[in-house]
Amino acid sequence: MTYIIEKITTVDGVIKRERVGREGVISFLELGKPMLFAYTDLSGVLRTSPVEAYSPPEPIGKKSITVQTRNSVYTITKTKEGALI
Repeated sequence: MTYIIEKITTVDGVIKRERVGREGVISFLELGKPMLFAYTDLSGVLRTSPVEAYSPPEPIGKKSITVQTRNSVYTITKTKEGALI
């Protein structure tokens, strides 16, 4: 499943524009560990600070995930099914 980074803010609410709009696959997401987001254009992997909280893509039909790390809050939205990395 692929996602697009829709929004990034600092934990203080300051908007960060870098990486917004990038498409990729969440290759690792676990509390207490860095999230790994592999870009579909194969240009690299975003490695965040440790994840403190996240909202899973459930209930069915919800299209975005919010991931809070030590430094930032990411809003990531589903794009399409079946992408390979």
